[in-house]
Amino acid sequence: MSEKEAHLLFNPMSDGALLRMRPGEKLYRLYFFRPAAGRHVHLEHRVLAKQREDGLLEMISYTVQLSPEGRLERSNVLRVPEISPEDLERVVDRILEETHTNPENPGEFEEIDLTYFDTFEEQLDYLSDYGLIDDEGADSA
Repeated sequence: MSEKEAHLLFNPMSDGALLRMRPGEKLYRLYFFRPAAGRHVHLEHRVLAKQREDGLLEMISYTVQLSPEGRLERSNVLRVPEISPEDLERVVDRILEETHTNPENPGEFEEIDLTYFDTFEEQLDYLSDYGLIDDEGADSA
């Protein structure tokens, strides 16, 4: 695995330790929930899914919140080692419902579908262009 792959950073904090990528795996979809009710405390819920080499999906879900000291802190971490695409959609729908997040508002909900890319490297390039990868940190690893 290249240094860029090993040092995967989703700004504004590293998610690489939560969703480890192995050779042959690719990202599937990334979901960001920013409900209006949590904006005053900078609250965001994230769901990251990858496609394993055997074709099955793995999911990690967690909440990030800005601490009073200005650090992003993770909580409510849930890892699902095997999930179908249909069950993943049901999880996303349930989070939308429970957090009262408006899926039509790009400020509240964002889905990044990475299934269109053939390689993990292409996905990383796209995420870098999208502003979700810190290439400077990858180059210095």
